[in-house]
Amino acid sequence: MENIIPKRKLNFDLMYDDENNFGKDKERDFLVLREELDKHYPNADFDFIKKGYDYAYEKYKGKFRASGAAYYTHPLNVAMLLIKYFKIYDEKLLVAAFLHDVIEDTQKDEYPVSKEDIAEYFNDVDLSHIVDAVTKISHENINEEFITYQEKYGDEITENIKELLNRKKIQKALTYRKLFLTLIQDVRVIILKLADRLHNVLTLHYFQNKDKAKEIADETLKFYAGYAYRLGFINVGKLLQEASFYYFSEDELYEKIRGMIDTKEVIILEQIENYSRDLNLALSKIYTNPPQPVIYHRKEYEIYNLTNQLQDPDELIDYVDCIIPIPENEIDALYHTESAIIEQFGYNNVFNHSEGKQKIGDYAFEAVKLRVKKPSLESLDITIMNSDNYDILENFVKPDIIKQILNTKILEINDRELEMWGDWMYNLIFEKGEEAIPEIWSSIQNNIFNERITVYSVDLKEISLPQNSTVLDFAFAVAGEEALNFIGAKIYNATYDFRHRLNGRESIQILFSDKPQFSTQWLDYIQDYHAIGIVNRYISNLKGQQASTMLNSQDNIEIKANFSVLNNGFTVKLNINGNNRSLLLNDITKAFGNVDIINSTIQSDQFDHTFEGTFTVKFKDAVSLNALFFNLLKIRSVKSVKLLNIDLPTNSENNYI
Repeated sequence: MENIIPKRKLNFDLMYDDENNFGKDKERDFLVLREELDKHYPNADFDFIKKGYDYAYEKYKGKFRASGAAYYTHPLNVAMLLIKYFKIYDEKLLVAAFLHDVIEDTQKDEYPVSKEDIAEYFNDVDLSHIVDAVTKISHENINEEFITYQEKYGDEITENIKELLNRKKIQKALTYRKLFLTLIQDVRVIILKLADRLHNVLTLHYFQNKDKAKEIADETLKFYAGYAYRLGFINVGKLLQEASFYYFSEDELYEKIRGMIDTKEVIILEQIENYSRDLNLALSKIYTNPPQPVIYHRKEYEIYNLTNQLQDPDELIDYVDCIIPIPENEIDALYHTESAIIEQFGYNNVFNHSEGKQKIGDYAFEAVKLRVKKPSLESLDITIMNSDNYDILENFVKPDIIKQILNTKILEINDRELEMWGDWMYNLIFEKGEEAIPEIWSSIQNNIFNERITVYSVDLKEISLPQNSTVLDFAFAVAGEEALNFIGAKIYNATYDFRHRLNGRESIQILFSDKPQFSTQWLDYIQDYHAIGIVNRYISNLKGQQASTMLNSQDNIEIKANFSVLNNGFTVKLNINGNNRSLLLNDITKAFGNVDIINSTIQSDQFDHTFEGTFTVKFKDAVSLNALFFNLLKIRSVKSVKLLNIDLPTNSENNYI
């Protein structure tokens, strides 16, 4: 079988299905795993683990990998990676690794495996939940999502929606939505999926379809590597990035970056010895046996990112950085080492100085960072940390930290809040298709991966919010749906409107009206999932009421049109009201798109900033009218859209009931 040819010697090791000689002897293969686990956890329940291995082996019989190896070697390797790379020795997670593809890969077999089968056979409902969650992520068909949508929206299912659900872009976006929501709920599912993805990426060279390999690599770079870093599996995140970028990048691009690295390394390596002499002199003043500085070279994907996808390659100066792991754990030792380095290099040659808490996932520790620059040499970034924390940075070795990760809830979110956030994803997907994925992922990053700020309510309740959150985010986090009545916020006796962004540590009092004050402008100023979910549901309900009113209301117009007649073409008069702003009319015109505007009347007041427009528009069918109605309501500053009149074709029969 023809593999993808390596571009050159890589910074990571590919995996080969025959390197452990797996696939030839079932019992011998399990013994390899048992011996590896026994090194770290001799008291493991090996009978339970063997039961999972045997079950998977039987279910995978007759199934093979792209390499031609027996398929059971894949879940076996995933379990091995959990032990070696993730330091996971939990029996349940190892058994879940054996079973993670069983449900999906047996659906066409005579006796397909179900979640219930796993729960019954292993007498473990929790195990079945983990396997089922990973299975949901793996499914590429949309059947389950369609059923979910049908249950949720019932009569709103139309032929147009069915057609939309069958489109590839919608399927892909809904699959990612399922991925995001599933991974938020159980950190063990993330870890298992990361191990599965790591083995898949390291064996992509078996793929004959380069486009498919590139798609998997792209997905890994965008999503999975971020989860690894968030949990603190730094080495796994780096390996996922390095391997995926190798398959994602074109040959010319990859070679260009490698050339940059080679050229820079020649220059830098000549200078490292110079820097090392100064560092050793500084450390020798305070240590009998000076700790050895560790120099790291930036990898291909990191350079690609830091140079704006290689658009600005000359902007990247620091191709290396340095870590100094010191033996003492006291914070004074960090400062003592820092002072010795500053004294050695000279105060004027030290820049970007910072000290305080650093984080590896949720694990926090003290560290000092600084940049030194000798005349005529490249600068060098230095991080001073305790050697134990350096070991953790290299790879988690402390069982207590692993247990802490396994018990971590990646986001404190209840089922209702998760459902509302998921509804927002649904609506965005049906509006934008595959283009919704970056926006959804941005929201996930803001709420899960990025640094957060802490603010306080007037009763001293502590609230954690994403960076760049506004007083609106705070209002929804503390008041839920009541925040729709938001009119302002008081901070240190000053009053602010919804646009005010928070820095952290403020004490905030929210001011409410007695009725909703929602404006579409709010959409540009919310970050937190509480606000996103509640605002999305409010808009959806508002649209439903407005859409119902549009064709059926006695208040707006005394007309009862037959829906089928509307599909023969008709003319509508619409009234649009809002708060006037620059480019509002331009945005409204864009929303009309290619729809034929017969005439329009515009009134705006520069003093009270009001806008009112009346448009007579020709439509070909009712779907187009609904689409326009929703698009207009989404425009910032538009407050209402009213239907004033519908003119049906004069030759239509039975126009009115």
